[in-house]
Amino acid sequence: MSLVMPALRRKDLVVTNLTSLPRVHDIFKRLGFRTLETFTRVHPIWPSLGSTDFDVRFGEAIEPVGLPGNQGQVHEAHRGIAGTVAISGPEGICYVVYTISRFRGLRTARLHHVAPRDGLSWSLYSLQLALFRRHAAVLLAYDRRLATNAKEPYRDFPLTPARIYRGDNLAPEDLTNAFSETVLLNI
Repeated sequence: MSLVMPALRRKDLVVTNLTSLPRVHDIFKRLGFRTLETFTRVHPIWPSLGSTDFDVRFGEAIEPVGLPGNQGQVHEAHRGIAGTVAISGPEGICYVVYTISRFRGLRTARLHHVAPRDGLSWSLYSLQLALFRRHAAVLLAYDRRLATNAKEPYRDFPLTPARIYRGDNLAPEDLTNAFSETVLLNI
């Protein structure tokens, strides 16, 4: 608590708790934390569904200046800490920050940041194919709020306890998991 309380006193910070134990979750809820996410969405990766119409670039091959909005800054901040991929297609560029972990014993690409949020709706199959080829990931997982219009097949798994956050004037859809302990510690 001695580490958390100074951060909670600062009104300019958003504090997330993405991986708490039930007892810690209860304490944080009493400190004013709100629900951020209640489900993780998991897609099986079907390499045969991948489109070849998209330009996929990983890490160092990504030109930060070519990324929309502040995604260049997000890319620079996560270089060397997490995996990054940019998928360019007719709809634009979908930029993703991810780590490789395990979900139920299977190699999983866990997405922490997706921009724009509708990017997965048109780049999903190319992203899956690229992550399968590069990391042998057989699952793709992300918090439901990180993407809109997800393509099937997928399954939503409840998070117990839910992910929570505290920040003034923010809604859950305003936050991603970039800049979190999930990325920094590669959880």
